Amino acid sequence: MYSSPIGWHSGGCQPWGGPYYVAFIAVPVPCAPADCKPACNEMLVPREIDVDPAGSPKLGFVGGHSDTHLTLEYLVDTGAASPSVEVKLESGGTTQTWTATDLAEGYHVEDAFLAAVAGSKVSISVTDAVARLRWCERICC
Repeated sequence: MYSSPIGWHSGGCQPWGGPYYVAFIAVPVPCAPADCKPACNEMLVPREIDVDPAGSPKLGFVGGHSDTHLTLEYLVDTGAASPSVEVKLESGGTTQTWTATDLAEGYHVEDAFLAAVAGSKVSISVTDAVARLRWCERICC
């Protein structure tokens, strides 16, 4: 068996038992423009706002780098006098409002009932109910 100066060894299995050499070959690879951002690991981050009548309204904003859909959960207790829930979404001078009144008692869910762009302000108000507004934001990590 032959031992080369760089530590590579040949064995009896190869038909050619001569020394092995390491060679580096240049391969042209296009470079990214200087103004491009590096690739990121994208992650979904859940966000939520909880509100009860004593703390109503609650404010927040939608962040991240893409559109999202809001989900609303609310709970009305037995005997609630006049339960209502209102969600306002403001973006670019436009306001969307979702309102529910005369609600039945119990737990309710409204999935993907409003679409929001990143940078939207959101507020949620309740009367005689508790509510939770949820959404997920895409961020780079």
